[in-house]
Amino acid sequence: MIVDLVLAAPKDEDVVAGPIGFVIFIALCLAVAVLGWSLNKHLKKAHRAADEGVFGDPPVVNKTDESTSD
Repeated sequence: MIVDLVLAAPKDEDVVAGPIGFVIFIALCLAVAVLGWSLNKHLKKAHRAADEGVFGDPPVVNKTDESTSD
C-alpha cells in the first residue's frame, strides 16, 4: 500500500502553484505589511504614553532638563 503511494506521487514538474497561489501569496504579503504598519503605530503611541507617565511609572526626564534645573 505504501509502495503504491510512492509510485503514484506526482513529479516535480507536475506541481505548480497557479494563479490562486499567487493571489494568496500577495494577500499574505499585504497582510504582513498592514500588521507591521499597525504595530509600528501602536508602539509609537505606547512609547509616547510611557514618556508621559500614563502607565504609573514616573515620567522620563531628559538629561538636558536635569542640568538646567541644578
